[in-house]
Amino acid sequence: MFSVLREEALPCGAMLFAGKLHGSLGGNGRMDSLETLESRRSTEEEIRTYREILARADNLEKLMDSFSLVVLVLDARRHILYGNRVFQEILGKHFAVNCVAPRPGEFLGCRYAWDNSLGCGEGKQCRYCGAGDALFSALRENRQVVRECVIETSREGDFSELEFRVTAAPLSFEGHRFLLVTLEDISREKHRERMERAFFHDILNSAGVLQGIGEILEFTENVEDLQEILPLLRQGTALLVEEIEAQRSLLSAEKGTLRVDPIPLAAEPFMRKIAGEMASFPEVARDKEIVVVPPRDPCLALADEVLFRRVLLNMMKNALEATPKGGLVSLGCEPRRDAGEERLLFWVHNQGVMAEDVRRRIFQRSFSTKGEGRGIGTYSMKLFMVQYLRGDIWFVSDEKRGTLFYAALPAWNPKEDLEEGRNEA
Repeated sequence: MFSVLREEALPCGAMLFAGKLHGSLGGNGRMDSLETLESRRSTEEEIRTYREILARADNLEKLMDSFSLVVLVLDARRHILYGNRVFQEILGKHFAVNCVAPRPGEFLGCRYAWDNSLGCGEGKQCRYCGAGDALFSALRENRQVVRECVIETSREGDFSELEFRVTAAPLSFEGHRFLLVTLEDISREKHRERMERAFFHDILNSAGVLQGIGEILEFTENVEDLQEILPLLRQGTALLVEEIEAQRSLLSAEKGTLRVDPIPLAAEPFMRKIAGEMASFPEVARDKEIVVVPPRDPCLALADEVLFRRVLLNMMKNALEATPKGGLVSLGCEPRRDAGEERLLFWVHNQGVMAEDVRRRIFQRSFSTKGEGRGIGTYSMKLFMVQYLRGDIWFVSDEKRGTLFYAALPAWNPKEDLEEGRNEA
């Protein structure tokens, strides 16, 4: 998720200011060290003291306000003491401060910020955070550090991701340690790169299949052989169209312009259709068994068929790719009642187990276990299910159960449809 970038300098003025502070030790020259900074939050009295110290720095506010990037000054326990004009204009209007001098993840609304009672930087997920790594490394190694980070936010049921290039440089002033931090929003840049790579990867794969079939046809004269090849040609062209349509749907979903057409979906026939589609792709399904576990009673979900088909196909594809030859992948469905609402819970199971770092990042837009140019699938599953299908998606993965992906959809209620029809009339 977070890669080490080349060492890039802070803005020239920021480096000059950092050097000025670093060379301006006052009093007895004592420096707070990492060893003296036990795992705790700064007190309000300490925060007040640090801000008074910064207020004595010549032209601090004027200098930081001259930058076009977000610039922050943090104390050695990573509390935000000061943010420049860009910080106030871009971030201040979107995110509420819920405590005195919050840490960056708390201010930005990171969903993992309060996994630990000590807040941002202390939870299990924080060990994978590029921003946290930049801050800790700058303090520990006493040098400028540059990292990329992805911050997952969740507000009022909506999830999103913020991507930043974080540059952190240590400062010292009047015997205390601080951090000068810049945040550069790289969300659009990185996402565009990933989308382009993934799209071209999938399109080239599909086009390669068609090219291979074309070469076979060129040397085929027997009519019976042609009859065997034509279904492969139809499958190859269908796959190519599917890849293009999937990309278009994802782009529309991110723009908020994707139109959905929810209809009643019969669970068992729909699952058997998905299983049949996956079985016809030998590159992932060869020498592997696919089993459909139908619900005890016929049941219907309410969903856009095209969109949910893509979700379930991705779930199946991921499970098959993680399954060795001779292995089993099962697909099932069962009705559930959740918070008074009738839902259908679709699931896909395989015996593999995901590593901890994969489990924690699997739905991130920027994360992939499949190498360069891959990894949009799980992100799109979450986007479609949560924002467009009125559902949810999650998983469990451990040695005892293997890996189970769940996709929950509203159950179709004919009474509700009847009531809506009456109201429209």
